[in-house]
This record gives sequence, structure tokens and C-alpha cells, in this order.
Amino acid sequence: MTPDGTATLPLDLAGCEHFRIDLDFTAHEKLDPESSGTDVTIRFAETSPDDYVALAINSWWGRMLTLRTYQHGKESYYSAIHVNYAAETTHRALLEFDHGTVSLVMDGKPMLNETLLPYEPDDLYYSAVRDADDTVTVKLVNVKDTPADVRLAFDHAVDATYSVEHMDGFALDARNDLEHPARVASSERTEHAGDAATEPMTALDYHVPAHAVHVLKFRVD
Repeated sequence: MTPDGTATLPLDLAGCEHFRIDLDFTAHEKLDPESSGTDVTIRFAETSPDDYVALAINSWWGRMLTLRTYQHGKESYYSAIHVNYAAETTHRALLEFDHGTVSLVMDGKPMLNETLLPYEPDDLYYSAVRDADDTVTVKLVNVKDTPADVRLAFDHAVDATYSVEHMDGFALDARNDLEHPARVASSERTEHAGDAATEPMTALDYHVPAHAVHVLKFRVD
């Protein structure tokens, strides 16, 4: 499989819950933006024509590999990786998708491991990442003018005590000014789930206010 435009290999992985692709590729010189058929693109985890994940190799932006998620047809800032390479160098990519978790290993080096939560077109955006130190970070963004109640389900038990960094606003276009310097401000707090705060949990019901950005951090038990 080479991104030279001589062959097309369609990969329809929208309905796959698990797959693994081991791919060798060579990074060529920067391609012509007007050219077509010169990239290798693997599109998967598709929930609609505008909501999916895509891995592109040697795109016309230069000699690079990119993996990114798209929501509403636009690139999401939740998951994006761009790797540049020298011309005419050969590399190996290992892409794996397992029931919502995508991982990417480049030349034996782990580059990404992220759980993609199902996207619902209701103006509530969210993502979850498990770091190497067993911290699970959940990002919740509510752009609606009404609150949202969500249920977080975890593959592994997490501590019932967790931290929340949040920024709430009374309007989507709210901004600070000289008269109201703290109209939009972030703050942090520690929460306890239920009465049995010492017991690990596998699910959490959480309330997200209108026009809010909340970042929750949990420790894997």
C-alpha cells in the first residue's frame, strides 16, 4: 500500500468494533494540493457521514501522518496527532480499534491511546482519555442554553472522589470586561459520588450546566 496514486484500496470500517492494521509506508516529498488519489486514508468509528475518525498518510500538507476525529464535519480538538517525517524514509504504523478505544504505535513508540465516546448531535461534546498514570480525564462541553444530565460509564472501577475544573457562563458569548472581570472564570473543586465515598464506582450521573466546560479527573482503582 503506497500513497502514489497508482491503486485504490477502499476500507469500509464504519461497522467494525475491532480491527488491527499493521502498515509500512514511505514518506514522499510534499504533494500537489490539486492532485487526487495520492493519500492513504483509513476512515473508521463512523456514526454519521460527518462524525468519524480518520488516519491519513502523506497528505498534501506535507510528509506526515495524521490521526484526528471529526464532528459535524469539522476536525475536533479532542483527538489530533500530526507526525512529520523526512523525505523517502520508511516507517511502520500499527493502528488498532477495539470497541471504542483507538491506539496508534509508530515505529514501536506509542503515540495515542484514547477512548472515543459515542457522539450525539445535541450540542454536548465529550471525550475521555486514560493517561499512563491511570488518571481518566473526561471533558464535557455543553454549548446549549439548557443544562444536560449525562451518565458516565467506566470500563474499570475508579475512585469515588474526583476533581472537577469547570467554567460556566450565563451566555455562549459571555466575556469579561473592566466592569465585570470575573464574569467568566474557571474554578476547581473536589467531588464525592454518593454517601459511600470510599467505594470505587463504575458509573456516575453528572449534571452539566448550560454554556459550560467541565473537566473531570478520576483515578483508576
